Amino acid sequence: MKQFNRKIRQLFISIITVLTVSVSCFSVVFALDYQLEVELKADYAYVYDITHDTILLDKNSQARMYPASMTKMLAEIIALESYPDWDQKIEITWPMIAGLWEADASRIGYTTGDVATVRDLLYGVMLPSAADSVHALGITLDGSISAFVDHMNRKAKEIGMTDSHFVTPSGLHDENHYSTCRDIATLLQYCIQNEDFIDIIKTPSYTIAPAYYYPFGLRINNSVWSGFERHSYPAPGLVGGKTGYTDDALYCLAVYAEINNMELIIVTAHSLGGSTNPAHRDVSAILSALTGWHYRDLIHQDNLLKKITVHHRFSDEDVVVLCEKDVARVLPDSVSTTVTVDFPDEVESELEEYEVTGTITVSSDDGIIEQWQQKVTVPRENNFWGRIIKHLRRLYHRIQEWFDQIA
Repeated sequence: MKQFNRKIRQLFISIITVLTVSVSCFSVVFALDYQLEVELKADYAYVYDITHDTILLDKNSQARMYPASMTKMLAEIIALESYPDWDQKIEITWPMIAGLWEADASRIGYTTGDVATVRDLLYGVMLPSAADSVHALGITLDGSISAFVDHMNRKAKEIGMTDSHFVTPSGLHDENHYSTCRDIATLLQYCIQNEDFIDIIKTPSYTIAPAYYYPFGLRINNSVWSGFERHSYPAPGLVGGKTGYTDDALYCLAVYAEINNMELIIVTAHSLGGSTNPAHRDVSAILSALTGWHYRDLIHQDNLLKKITVHHRFSDEDVVVLCEKDVARVLPDSVSTTVTVDFPDEVESELEEYEVTGTITVSSDDGIIEQWQQKVTVPRENNFWGRIIKHLRRLYHRIQEWFDQIA
Protein backbone atom coordinates (compact mmCIF):
# COMPACT_ATOMS: atom_id res chain seq x y z
CA MET A 1 0.00 0.00 0.00
CA LYS A 2 2.85 2.40 0.80
CA GLN A 3 4.38 1.66 -2.59
CA PHE A 4 1.02 2.44 -4.25
CA ASN A 5 0.75 5.80 -2.42
CA ARG A 6 4.32 6.72 -3.41
CA LYS A 7 3.57 6.09 -7.09
CA ILE A 8 0.39 8.20 -6.87
CA ARG A 9 2.37 11.11 -5.31
CA GLN A 10 5.00 10.88 -8.06
CA LEU A 11 2.24 10.92 -10.65
CA PHE A 12 0.72 14.13 -9.28
CA ILE A 13 4.14 15.77 -9.02
CA SER A 14 4.77 14.99 -12.69
CA ILE A 15 1.47 16.71 -13.56
CA ILE A 16 2.45 19.90 -11.73
CA THR A 17 6.15 20.02 -12.70
CA VAL A 18 7.03 20.78 -16.33
CA LEU A 19 10.44 19.63 -17.52
CA THR A 20 11.51 21.16 -20.83
CA VAL A 21 14.45 19.79 -22.85
CA SER A 22 15.68 22.10 -25.65
CA VAL A 23 17.44 20.41 -28.54
CA SER A 24 19.07 22.46 -31.29
CA CYS A 25 17.89 21.25 -34.64
CA PHE A 26 19.32 23.41 -37.40
CA SER A 27 20.95 21.66 -40.30
CA VAL A 28 21.91 22.96 -43.70
CA VAL A 29 22.38 21.02 -46.91
CA PHE A 30 24.08 22.56 -49.93
CA ALA A 31 23.04 20.07 -52.53
CA LEU A 32 23.32 22.00 -55.76
CA ASP A 33 26.28 24.04 -56.90
CA TYR A 34 25.74 25.81 -60.21
CA GLN A 35 28.86 26.06 -62.36
CA LEU A 36 29.47 27.71 -65.70
CA GLU A 37 29.16 25.32 -68.60
CA VAL A 38 31.60 26.69 -71.14
CA GLU A 39 33.69 24.73 -73.61
CA LEU A 40 37.32 25.67 -72.98
CA LYS A 41 40.62 25.06 -74.72
CA ALA A 42 42.41 25.55 -71.39
CA ASP A 43 43.39 22.49 -69.39
CA TYR A 44 43.25 24.56 -66.20
CA ALA A 45 40.71 27.23 -65.33
CA TYR A 46 39.18 28.98 -62.34
CA VAL A 47 36.42 31.59 -62.06
CA TYR A 48 35.80 33.19 -58.69
CA ASP A 49 33.18 35.76 -57.71
CA ILE A 50 34.91 37.85 -55.03
CA THR A 51 31.79 39.79 -54.10
CA HIS A 52 29.79 36.73 -53.12
CA ASP A 53 32.66 34.36 -52.31
CA THR A 54 31.48 31.88 -54.93
CA ILE A 55 33.42 29.58 -57.25
CA LEU A 56 31.69 29.65 -60.63
CA LEU A 57 34.03 27.38 -62.56
CA ASP A 58 36.75 24.98 -61.49
CA LYS A 59 38.76 22.97 -63.97
CA ASN A 60 41.86 21.45 -62.39
CA SER A 61 42.35 24.70 -60.52
CA GLN A 62 44.55 23.16 -57.84
CA ALA A 63 46.76 21.19 -60.21
CA ARG A 64 50.26 22.53 -60.79
CA MET A 65 50.89 24.31 -64.07
CA TYR A 66 53.45 26.68 -65.56
CA PRO A 67 52.24 30.27 -65.13
CA ALA A 68 54.52 31.88 -67.74
CA SER A 69 54.25 35.69 -67.68
CA MET A 70 51.33 35.72 -65.25
CA THR A 71 54.30 35.53 -62.86
CA LYS A 72 54.99 39.19 -63.57
CA MET A 73 51.94 40.24 -61.55
CA LEU A 74 53.81 39.18 -58.42
CA ALA A 75 56.87 41.17 -59.42
CA GLU A 76 54.66 44.15 -60.30
CA ILE A 77 52.86 44.28 -56.97
CA ILE A 78 56.17 44.05 -55.09
CA ALA A 79 57.49 46.96 -57.14
CA LEU A 80 54.32 48.99 -56.59
CA GLU A 81 54.66 48.51 -52.84
CA SER A 82 58.40 49.23 -52.84
CA TYR A 83 58.90 52.25 -55.14
CA PRO A 84 57.19 55.36 -53.75
CA ASP A 85 58.70 57.65 -56.39
CA TRP A 86 57.61 56.69 -59.91
CA ASP A 87 59.84 59.38 -61.35
CA GLN A 88 62.95 57.69 -59.95
CA LYS A 89 65.41 57.01 -62.77
CA ILE A 90 67.01 53.60 -63.22
CA GLU A 91 70.01 53.03 -65.46
CA ILE A 92 69.86 49.82 -67.47
CA THR A 93 72.83 47.54 -66.82
CA TRP A 94 73.96 44.32 -68.48
CA PRO A 95 72.57 41.94 -65.79
CA MET A 96 69.13 43.43 -66.42
CA ILE A 97 69.06 42.35 -70.05
CA ALA A 98 71.52 39.44 -70.21
CA GLY A 99 70.11 36.32 -71.89
CA LEU A 100 66.67 37.73 -72.62
CA TRP A 101 67.14 37.98 -76.38
CA GLU A 102 68.47 34.42 -76.54
CA ALA A 103 65.49 33.20 -74.48
CA ASP A 104 63.08 34.95 -76.88
CA ALA A 105 61.58 36.82 -73.94
CA SER A 106 59.23 39.75 -74.49
CA ARG A 107 61.22 42.96 -74.12
CA ILE A 108 61.01 46.71 -74.50
CA GLY A 109 64.43 46.58 -76.13
CA TYR A 110 66.49 48.52 -73.62
CA THR A 111 70.26 48.43 -73.95
CA THR A 112 72.99 49.19 -71.44
CA GLY A 113 73.18 52.87 -70.58
CA ASP A 114 69.50 53.57 -71.22
CA VAL A 115 67.73 55.35 -68.41
CA ALA A 116 64.11 54.58 -67.59
CA THR A 117 61.75 55.85 -64.93
CA VAL A 118 60.10 53.50 -62.50
CA ARG A 119 56.79 54.54 -64.11
CA ASP A 120 57.97 53.42 -67.57
CA LEU A 121 59.17 50.11 -66.15
CA LEU A 122 55.92 49.47 -64.27
CA TYR A 123 53.89 49.97 -67.45
CA GLY A 124 56.44 47.94 -69.38
CA VAL A 125 55.96 44.94 -67.10
CA MET A 126 52.18 44.79 -67.37
CA LEU A 127 51.30 46.08 -70.84
CA PRO A 128 53.72 44.36 -73.25
CA SER A 129 55.02 41.92 -70.59
CA ALA A 130 58.60 43.18 -70.87
CA ALA A 131 61.20 40.99 -69.17
CA ASP A 132 63.85 43.72 -69.26
CA SER A 133 61.51 46.02 -67.34
CA VAL A 134 60.85 43.48 -64.60
CA HIS A 135 64.56 42.65 -64.30
CA ALA A 136 65.42 46.35 -63.99
CA LEU A 137 62.92 46.82 -61.19
CA GLY A 138 63.95 43.64 -59.38
CA ILE A 139 67.71 44.11 -59.54
CA THR A 140 67.47 47.76 -58.46
CA LEU A 141 65.27 46.79 -55.53
CA ASP A 142 67.08 43.68 -54.22
CA GLY A 143 70.53 43.74 -55.85
CA SER A 144 70.23 40.63 -58.02
CA ILE A 145 67.73 38.45 -59.85
CA SER A 146 68.10 35.64 -57.31
CA ALA A 147 67.51 37.96 -54.37
CA PHE A 148 64.42 39.40 -56.05
CA VAL A 149 63.09 35.89 -56.74
CA ASP A 150 63.55 35.07 -53.06
CA HIS A 151 61.55 38.21 -52.32
CA MET A 152 58.82 37.00 -54.68
CA ASN A 153 58.59 33.59 -53.01
CA ARG A 154 58.32 35.18 -49.59
CA LYS A 155 55.59 37.49 -50.82
CA ALA A 156 53.71 34.60 -52.40
CA LYS A 157 53.54 32.78 -49.06
CA GLU A 158 52.59 35.98 -47.27
CA ILE A 159 49.51 36.55 -49.44
CA GLY A 160 48.34 32.95 -49.29
CA MET A 161 49.72 31.28 -52.41
CA THR A 162 50.07 27.78 -51.01
CA ASP A 163 51.34 25.76 -53.99
CA SER A 164 53.62 28.03 -55.99
CA HIS A 165 57.35 28.35 -56.47
CA PHE A 166 59.12 30.90 -58.63
CA VAL A 167 62.55 30.71 -60.24
CA THR A 168 62.48 33.79 -62.47
CA PRO A 169 60.75 37.18 -62.25
CA SER A 170 59.61 36.96 -65.86
CA GLY A 171 58.05 33.49 -65.94
CA LEU A 172 60.52 31.99 -68.44
CA HIS A 173 60.21 28.23 -68.32
CA ASP A 174 61.81 26.21 -65.58
CA GLU A 175 60.49 22.89 -64.27
CA ASN A 176 60.69 24.24 -60.73
CA HIS A 177 58.75 27.38 -61.63
CA TYR A 178 55.09 26.51 -61.08
CA SER A 179 51.79 27.63 -59.65
CA THR A 180 48.08 26.77 -59.78
CA CYS A 181 45.09 28.65 -61.16
CA ARG A 182 43.84 29.14 -57.61
CA ASP A 183 47.14 30.60 -56.51
CA ILE A 184 47.23 32.96 -59.48
CA ALA A 185 43.66 33.98 -58.62
CA THR A 186 44.80 34.65 -55.04
CA LEU A 187 47.62 36.78 -56.42
CA LEU A 188 45.37 38.78 -58.72
CA GLN A 189 42.80 39.28 -55.97
CA TYR A 190 45.58 40.70 -53.81
CA CYS A 191 46.89 42.90 -56.62
CA ILE A 192 43.56 44.56 -57.41
CA GLN A 193 43.41 45.94 -53.89
CA ASN A 194 46.12 48.33 -55.09
CA GLU A 195 44.57 51.24 -57.03
CA ASP A 196 47.76 51.85 -59.00
CA PHE A 197 47.70 48.25 -60.21
CA ILE A 198 44.12 48.74 -61.41
CA ASP A 199 45.04 51.97 -63.20
CA ILE A 200 47.90 50.26 -65.02
CA ILE A 201 45.97 47.18 -66.19
CA LYS A 202 43.10 49.42 -67.40
CA THR A 203 45.44 51.44 -69.61
CA PRO A 204 45.11 50.48 -73.30
CA SER A 205 48.46 52.00 -74.31
CA TYR A 206 51.34 54.03 -72.93
CA THR A 207 54.35 55.86 -74.36
CA ILE A 208 57.71 55.31 -72.68
CA ALA A 209 60.48 57.89 -72.67
CA PRO A 210 63.14 57.88 -75.43
CA ALA A 211 65.83 55.20 -75.28
CA TYR A 212 68.78 54.27 -77.51
CA TYR A 213 66.72 52.25 -80.00
CA TYR A 214 63.66 54.52 -79.62
CA PRO A 215 64.90 58.13 -79.80
CA PHE A 216 61.33 59.45 -79.98
CA GLY A 217 59.92 57.18 -77.32
CA LEU A 218 57.93 53.97 -77.81
CA ARG A 219 54.20 53.40 -77.72
CA ILE A 220 53.42 50.12 -75.95
CA ASN A 221 50.04 48.42 -76.08
CA ASN A 222 48.15 46.44 -73.47
CA SER A 223 48.50 42.81 -74.60
CA VAL A 224 45.34 41.77 -72.73
CA TRP A 225 43.14 44.31 -74.45
CA SER A 226 44.79 44.00 -77.85
CA GLY A 227 44.32 40.22 -77.79
CA PHE A 228 40.55 40.61 -77.57
CA GLU A 229 40.49 43.38 -80.18
CA ARG A 230 42.71 41.55 -82.67
CA HIS A 231 40.30 38.62 -82.91
CA SER A 232 37.09 40.61 -82.26
CA TYR A 233 36.41 38.59 -79.13
CA PRO A 234 33.83 40.31 -76.90
CA ALA A 235 35.04 41.09 -73.39
CA PRO A 236 32.09 42.44 -71.39
CA GLY A 237 33.05 43.83 -68.01
CA LEU A 238 36.80 43.45 -68.54
CA VAL A 239 39.00 45.67 -66.39
CA GLY A 240 42.40 44.16 -67.21
CA GLY A 241 44.85 41.43 -66.34
CA LYS A 242 47.96 39.62 -67.50
CA THR A 243 48.78 37.32 -70.40
CA GLY A 244 51.35 34.54 -70.49
CA TYR A 245 52.93 32.17 -72.97
CA THR A 246 55.83 29.76 -73.24
CA ASP A 247 56.11 26.58 -75.28
CA ASP A 248 55.51 24.55 -72.12
CA ALA A 249 52.95 26.78 -70.44
CA LEU A 250 51.05 27.42 -73.69
CA TYR A 251 48.58 30.31 -73.62
CA CYS A 252 47.63 31.69 -70.21
CA LEU A 253 45.45 34.59 -69.14
CA ALA A 254 44.39 36.04 -65.80
CA VAL A 255 41.83 38.85 -65.75
CA TYR A 256 39.76 40.94 -63.40
CA ALA A 257 36.24 41.85 -64.55
CA GLU A 258 33.05 43.39 -63.18
CA ILE A 259 29.73 42.02 -64.42
CA ASN A 260 26.24 42.35 -62.92
CA ASN A 261 27.59 43.57 -59.56
CA MET A 262 30.03 40.68 -59.39
CA GLU A 263 33.77 41.26 -59.01
CA LEU A 264 35.30 38.38 -60.94
CA ILE A 265 38.72 36.75 -61.10
CA ILE A 266 39.25 34.50 -64.13
CA VAL A 267 42.39 32.44 -64.66
CA THR A 268 43.02 30.07 -67.57
CA ALA A 269 46.21 28.16 -68.36
CA HIS A 270 47.66 25.72 -70.89
CA SER A 271 45.40 26.59 -73.80
CA LEU A 272 46.39 25.27 -77.23
CA GLY A 273 45.14 26.96 -80.35
CA GLY A 274 47.85 28.80 -82.23
CA SER A 275 46.90 32.01 -84.02
CA THR A 276 43.34 31.98 -82.63
CA ASN A 277 44.69 33.12 -79.26
CA PRO A 278 42.78 30.44 -77.31
CA ALA A 279 43.23 31.99 -73.86
CA HIS A 280 41.46 35.15 -74.97
CA ARG A 281 38.77 33.07 -76.65
CA ASP A 282 38.24 31.07 -73.45
CA VAL A 283 37.98 34.19 -71.29
CA SER A 284 35.68 35.84 -73.84
CA ALA A 285 33.35 32.83 -73.66
CA ILE A 286 33.37 32.96 -69.84
CA LEU A 287 32.69 36.71 -69.71
CA SER A 288 29.91 36.45 -72.27
CA ALA A 289 28.26 33.61 -70.36
CA LEU A 290 28.43 35.55 -67.10
CA THR A 291 26.37 38.40 -68.52
CA GLY A 292 23.46 35.99 -68.03
CA TRP A 293 24.21 35.35 -64.35
CA HIS A 294 23.11 37.40 -61.34
CA TYR A 295 23.27 37.24 -57.57
CA ARG A 296 19.68 36.57 -56.63
CA ASP A 297 17.84 36.79 -53.31
CA LEU A 298 15.87 33.55 -53.08
CA ILE A 299 14.30 34.13 -49.66
CA HIS A 300 14.74 36.75 -46.94
CA GLN A 301 15.00 36.45 -43.20
CA ASP A 302 11.60 37.12 -41.56
CA ASN A 303 9.67 36.21 -44.70
CA LEU A 304 6.38 34.56 -43.78
CA LEU A 305 6.72 30.84 -44.43
CA LYS A 306 3.49 29.44 -42.97
CA LYS A 307 0.66 29.92 -40.50
CA ILE A 308 -0.02 26.92 -38.26
CA THR A 309 -3.45 26.68 -36.67
CA VAL A 310 -3.22 25.80 -32.96
CA HIS A 311 -6.37 24.17 -31.59
CA HIS A 312 -7.05 25.00 -27.94
CA ARG A 313 -9.92 23.42 -26.01
CA PHE A 314 -12.36 26.26 -26.68
CA SER A 315 -10.62 28.38 -29.37
CA ASP A 316 -8.01 28.44 -32.14
CA GLU A 317 -5.05 30.70 -32.82
CA ASP A 318 -2.43 30.99 -35.55
CA VAL A 319 1.29 30.59 -35.01
CA VAL A 320 3.39 32.36 -37.62
CA VAL A 321 6.53 30.69 -38.99
CA LEU A 322 9.12 33.23 -40.16
CA CYS A 323 12.26 32.42 -42.14
CA GLU A 324 15.33 32.40 -39.90
CA LYS A 325 17.89 33.30 -42.59
CA ASP A 326 18.59 34.93 -45.93
CA VAL A 327 19.28 32.65 -48.86
CA ALA A 328 20.91 34.02 -52.00
CA ARG A 329 22.97 32.53 -54.81
CA VAL A 330 24.76 33.47 -58.00
CA LEU A 331 22.62 31.72 -60.61
CA PRO A 332 21.97 31.72 -64.35
CA ASP A 333 19.00 33.90 -65.29
CA SER A 334 17.39 30.83 -66.87
CA VAL A 335 17.03 29.05 -63.52
CA SER A 336 13.67 29.28 -61.74
CA THR A 337 13.52 28.63 -58.01
CA THR A 338 10.80 27.64 -55.56
CA VAL A 339 10.51 27.53 -51.77
CA THR A 340 8.63 24.69 -50.09
CA VAL A 341 7.76 24.56 -46.39
CA ASP A 342 7.15 21.28 -44.57
CA PHE A 343 5.33 22.17 -41.33
CA PRO A 344 2.00 20.74 -40.14
CA ASP A 345 -1.09 22.78 -41.04
CA GLU A 346 -2.58 22.37 -37.56
CA VAL A 347 -1.55 21.16 -34.11
CA GLU A 348 -3.14 20.69 -30.67
CA SER A 349 -1.98 22.80 -27.74
CA GLU A 350 -0.75 21.05 -24.60
CA LEU A 351 -0.33 21.98 -20.96
CA GLU A 352 3.11 23.37 -21.75
CA GLU A 353 4.69 25.02 -24.73
CA TYR A 354 6.42 22.64 -27.12
CA GLU A 355 8.33 22.89 -30.35
CA VAL A 356 7.48 21.67 -33.83
CA THR A 357 10.28 21.12 -36.32
CA GLY A 358 9.83 21.72 -40.02
CA THR A 359 11.96 21.64 -43.16
CA ILE A 360 12.42 24.52 -45.59
CA THR A 361 13.71 23.73 -49.06
CA VAL A 362 14.87 26.13 -51.74
CA SER A 363 15.11 24.30 -55.03
CA SER A 364 15.16 24.55 -58.79
CA ASP A 365 14.29 22.09 -61.54
CA ASP A 366 17.84 20.77 -61.19
CA GLY A 367 17.60 19.89 -57.50
CA ILE A 368 17.91 21.28 -53.99
CA ILE A 369 19.81 24.54 -53.73
CA GLU A 370 19.61 24.78 -49.94
CA GLN A 371 17.64 22.95 -47.28
CA TRP A 372 17.46 23.45 -43.54
CA GLN A 373 15.33 22.74 -40.48
CA GLN A 374 13.95 25.21 -38.00
CA LYS A 375 11.60 25.13 -35.02
CA VAL A 376 8.48 26.99 -34.01
CA THR A 377 7.03 27.15 -30.49
CA VAL A 378 3.42 26.02 -30.00
CA PRO A 379 1.81 27.97 -27.11
CA ARG A 380 0.25 26.13 -24.17
CA GLU A 381 -3.51 25.74 -23.74
CA ASN A 382 -4.85 29.27 -23.28
CA ASN A 383 -7.99 28.58 -21.23
CA PHE A 384 -8.09 27.75 -17.51
CA TRP A 385 -10.84 25.15 -17.82
CA GLY A 386 -9.17 23.79 -20.91
CA ARG A 387 -6.00 23.25 -18.88
CA ILE A 388 -7.99 21.53 -16.10
CA ILE A 389 -9.54 19.17 -18.64
CA LYS A 390 -6.13 18.41 -20.15
CA HIS A 391 -4.63 17.85 -16.68
CA LEU A 392 -7.39 15.36 -15.92
CA ARG A 393 -6.95 13.67 -19.26
CA ARG A 394 -3.21 13.37 -18.67
CA LEU A 395 -3.84 12.02 -15.18
CA TYR A 396 -6.25 9.44 -16.53
CA HIS A 397 -3.73 8.23 -19.13
CA ARG A 398 -0.92 8.00 -16.61
CA ILE A 399 -3.03 6.07 -14.11
CA GLN A 400 -4.04 3.75 -16.91
CA GLU A 401 -0.36 3.27 -17.88
CA TRP A 402 0.47 2.56 -14.23
CA PHE A 403 -2.21 -0.11 -13.94
CA ASP A 404 -0.97 -1.65 -17.20
CA GLN A 405 2.54 -1.86 -15.72
CA ILE A 406 1.47 -3.57 -12.46
CA ALA A 407 -1.05 -5.84 -14.13
